[in-house]
Amino acid sequence: MLTERDILEAWLAEKSSRHFYRLTSDMVAAFDYRGPQFGHPSNYASIKLVATPSCDFSVDSAVIYPASVSLSYANQLLLAIGRAAADELFSAARYPYRGCKLVVQEVGWDDIMSSEVAIYRAARGALSKLCQEGQWTLEY
Repeated sequence: MLTERDILEAWLAEKSSRHFYRLTSDMVAAFDYRGPQFGHPSNYASIKLVATPSCDFSVDSAVIYPASVSLSYANQLLLAIGRAAADELFSAARYPYRGCKLVVQEVGWDDIMSSEVAIYRAARGALSKLCQEGQWTLEY
């Protein structure tokens, strides 16, 4: 029998192995997420990411959020973007698309309609574009 822990440890070991796709040229990926229910707190966010080739995966932010977004919440939003990257880039194929550095350049935010969930969904959309439209090479 395999436990959840067994599966996740094996997944992490495989996804962090030496085989991965590396971005070969810079790319900008953007996405506007608009959910189905106007006025709902997880209904809107947009994001613009700049991806550059790198052997080590990382996510950083150059965003200046509105004053209503505290520093601790901005850090939570960056973690939500990181989770979106793990779900979209690391899980998209047998070998992960992790050979890049991501910098969040812009975020569209609304104090009523935006949330961690909305920024996660916007990031997934942008990262899907990056995965599909970016130029990648398999590293061994």
